[in-house]
Amino acid sequence: RDTDRSRGLGDVYKRQARRCHYDRLYSILLSNIAGIYYLKNDSTGLKYALECYELGHERKDPYLIYSGSTNTAYMYYLKSDYNTALKYIQEAEFTMVQNDFYDQSNVYNLYGYILHKLNKDDEALGFFRKALDLKEQGNISSVMNSYLGYAEILMEHHQYDRAVRMLKAGIELSYQQANAIYRSDLLKALSRCYEAVSYTHLRAHETDQY
Repeated sequence: RDTDRSRGLGDVYKRQARRCHYDRLYSILLSNIAGIYYLKNDSTGLKYALECYELGHERKDPYLIYSGSTNTAYMYYLKSDYNTALKYIQEAEFTMVQNDFYDQSNVYNLYGYILHKLNKDDEALGFFRKALDLKEQGNISSVMNSYLGYAEILMEHHQYDRAVRMLKAGIELSYQQANAIYRSDLLKALSRCYEAVSYTHLRAHETDQY
């Protein structure tokens, strides 16, 4: 199965990483392994993220703490343990701001997604706005994810016009920068948004007839 294969590959990479003579490089490799599991939507990467996080604290290394806590938050988010995910993303944000780490939009996106799952949509939108405010300093894929996350919440609250603007901005950016990550998700969300608008207009027309 894919999960078993992923777990096996992770252990192989970890054994290879242990052969490195530099402890920090080993920790960063652990973090990268956890990131690969996140991209695969596989929370098996939790053990690698936690090990990186714990090593960061042992060595008082801000980057490892930041990377480990971010990836650990991702893993708990995938496991639907949103309160624990929130604890780790709060630490990631604190460490990120203290050290002015790059691609802060990525952390604020995850913060927004977690708060959304905790039914705190006003706060979640605030973090997506923060992510977009920092779009000039972040990875293009992170900015595209900001537009997507923001729009998804707007759609749930039937604010379709605003959602369409967000989605179109994300799609336009994806083509401008030749970056396909999240493009399919943005296009699918835009389609759902148009369907919802059409249904709303249809219901309003039927109501007017009666």
